[in-house]
Amino acid sequence: MYSETHLSNLLTPLSFVTVLGTLVLCLPTLYEGGCMKVTHGREVNQYFQRYSLPHCSHGSVETVDNRIEWCAFFSDVDHEILTVKEGVRVTAAYILRRKDNAPASECIPRPLKGQEQADRIRDSFLLGLRDDRFLSNGGKIGCACLHQYTNQQVFPGNKDSLQALDSSQVRKLKGNDLLIANAAVSAGLSVRLVPHLGHEYSCDGEGDFPLKKFPNKKKCPKRMSDDSIIDFFNATQCAGQLQNGVDIWILDMNVAASTSAGSTEWSPEGYFGNEASDIDFYVNACLIIDIPSYSDSRGVSRPVAIEVGDKPKAHAKKRHSEDSESSGDQSSKKKKKAKDPNAPKKNMSAWMHYSVGTRDEVKASQPELTFGEIAKAVSVKWKALSDQERAVWEEKAVADKERYQKELFLYKNSELALKWQTSQMEQSNKAKRSD
Repeated sequence: MYSETHLSNLLTPLSFVTVLGTLVLCLPTLYEGGCMKVTHGREVNQYFQRYSLPHCSHGSVETVDNRIEWCAFFSDVDHEILTVKEGVRVTAAYILRRKDNAPASECIPRPLKGQEQADRIRDSFLLGLRDDRFLSNGGKIGCACLHQYTNQQVFPGNKDSLQALDSSQVRKLKGNDLLIANAAVSAGLSVRLVPHLGHEYSCDGEGDFPLKKFPNKKKCPKRMSDDSIIDFFNATQCAGQLQNGVDIWILDMNVAASTSAGSTEWSPEGYFGNEASDIDFYVNACLIIDIPSYSDSRGVSRPVAIEVGDKPKAHAKKRHSEDSESSGDQSSKKKKKAKDPNAPKKNMSAWMHYSVGTRDEVKASQPELTFGEIAKAVSVKWKALSDQERAVWEEKAVADKERYQKELFLYKNSELALKWQTSQMEQSNKAKRSD
């Protein structure tokens, strides 16, 4: 049982020889906060976020969902219970053991080596292609890229994200990105690498603009709309269209490696008044694997795969020189100041409060609209508000600004802020010494 007195704590993995894992059931009580954060390598998931304290609406109280949530994880996984802000969260935890009391280590999946991973992923692709129930009319499989790339590496010359990667481009990929692309190519599938431009108000991929190449322009215009974003960054589609067109995600875009692409004052339809807000752009990328329609020959042929493993020394030396040149070009550019992850969230304008508050309503009433079209519809509703109706959102903006200023003042005098400033100074000094 976790109440408001419970603070966030990290629980160590179980190390009993016979313990396979843990099963946790969350009972349907009213609470806020108290999520279970499960971390294994680079993968992070949060559970038990569904229940929250009820809100009064026209004198009635919303009822809590009576379903029981659960999660299960192996014994070598880190898990953390976050702070309960209000109410009481009740869970029941069960330790899972082998019935014969034999060592459980044999039941826990072991990490696979590179070539073994590639072979298994390739075989999974081939198994799906030979099944007439798997994307029988064709489709797309997406996988977020866990590494960052440059145009020089993956889009040399006239090549871009609209074309399938050839063998030389695939060889430029790194780590898991290379494994997935190599497995798909070895199964006879075409693979594209698509850069995405997003911003802090993007939601589940809706708002991300697919690009032809990675942005190479140094500074964004002072003000931008959705149309000017498409022109400036050479986007191939409107916001969210590629995300909505992917049938299956191996890794979703929440885990993609991202880098900054500048900031601007943004209004979706280009009207700059109370509707505009400052946003920061970021760029990440994903692999798009095109699945053909089912036929008797689908998945039968198997082209020669690119080897996964150590490359010849001459090639490795050449690649090292290319990476050195690329890193030299990047280091000559002015680096953007790192963003403090612990700093309080910035305040939003009245327009942004209204947009966040009404976006779901517009999306529910018109589900066929794209991200940009929803923003335009919200803007039309905003302009139609009376002064009295708009005053409600302006009051929220004022309160939010006061909240931010207060939290910023307290944070600047906190130990967390001091640790962040110290770490940034150490990194800066380390970079100077290496130069």
